Amino acid sequence: MSKASNAVLALSRSFYGKSISQKQYDELLSCRSSNEIAAYLKANTEYAGEIESSKLSDFPPRVLEDLVQKLRFSRFGALCRYELAVGDDFYKYFIIKTEIEQILHCTLLIFSKKTESYLLQVHPFVDRHLSIDLFALGRADSLEEVAYCLEKTPYGKLYRRLVNDPFRSYLSFELAFSGLFEARLQKLIEKIGGKKERRAVFETAARSRDCKMLASLYRALKYYPQRLDALSGFILSSVSVSLFSERQRKKLAGCKTTQELFAAIEKSPYKDWAGGDGDFEKELKRSLHSYCKKELRFSSYPPVVMLCYLILSLDECTNLVRIIEGCKYGISAQEIRKNLILTDDESGDRTATGSHRPADG
Repeated sequence: MSKASNAVLALSRSFYGKSISQKQYDELLSCRSSNEIAAYLKANTEYAGEIESSKLSDFPPRVLEDLVQKLRFSRFGALCRYELAVGDDFYKYFIIKTEIEQILHCTLLIFSKKTESYLLQVHPFVDRHLSIDLFALGRADSLEEVAYCLEKTPYGKLYRRLVNDPFRSYLSFELAFSGLFEARLQKLIEKIGGKKERRAVFETAARSRDCKMLASLYRALKYYPQRLDALSGFILSSVSVSLFSERQRKKLAGCKTTQELFAAIEKSPYKDWAGGDGDFEKELKRSLHSYCKKELRFSSYPPVVMLCYLILSLDECTNLVRIIEGCKYGISAQEIRKNLILTDDESGDRTATGSHRPADG
C-alpha cells in the first residue's frame, strides 16, 4: 500500500476515533440551550476549533449546526487531498454527493415554503472542486431560480426537466437525482483497481444506497401512494449499485403496502436490518451504522474505510443537529435519544434486535 493510501486509511480511523462518545451524548442531552451545547462541544470535543475560530459569543441553533457541518467538510477536505495524491478518482464521490445533497436540500426548503437563505460553508478544497455555486443556490427562493443557477452545470438539464413537470413533487426530484448519483457512483467504482477492493467498495456503497432506496419506498407507500409508479420505475431501471438481485428488485417494485415491503425484505440480504423498536427507517440507519463501524475497523481497503467514515460522520452530524433542534423546541432528552443514530453498544437504552415489524400498512 502506498504511503498516501495508507494515510487515507489511518486518517479515516483517526478521525472516527475522535467521534462523540455515548457519555458525551448523554451530557449533551442535559444541556438546556444551544449556547450550553456550544460551550460543551468547545470544552470537550473536536468541534472546539471550529467554535473558537468563529469568534462568536452567541450560538443560535442554525449557526451551531453550520459549525458542526464545517468540521465534517474540513475532514473530508483532508481525506480528499490524500485520495487525489494516490491518483484515484474516488474522492469525487464526496464532491458529487455534496452537490446533490445541497441541490436537494434547497429544493426541499422551497417545497416546504422555507426559502430563507442557507449558505453552507464547505472546506476550501471541496469548494474548489464543486461545479455549482453554493452562494447563488443559497439565495434562490423558487424552483425556477434554482434551475437558472444550475443552467451551466451537469445538473441543469435534469433540473429544468423536473421543474417543467406539471406533476412535480419533492419525491420526483429526489428519485431523479438519486438515479443520477447512482450512475456516477457506478462509474467511480468501476475505476477502482483490484477486483477484491472494487467488490468491497461496491458492497459498502450498495448497502448505503439500498438503505436510502428502502427508506424512500417505505415513505412512498405511507405518504405518496399516488407516486408509486414513478418509484417502481426507478427501482427497476436506475438501481445499479445494489445487493438486491433483479428478481428481488421486481418484488420490491410491486409492493403496494408496507407489509408487502417487509415480507420482501425478509427474503433479501437485509432480512435482519429492521427490527428493534419498530421504527423502520431508524433501524435501517442503525444497521448501516453498525456495518460501517465494523468495516472501518477491519477493512484493509482505504476507499472502504474512507466511505464508512463518511457515513458515520454524517450520522454524528445528524445526531448533533437533532440534539440542537430538540433543545430548541423543548423536547425531552429521552425522546431525543430515541431518535439518535446509535448502535446497541452506543445507545445504552435499546432492546436486543428482534424481528417484529411496525403494524402500519
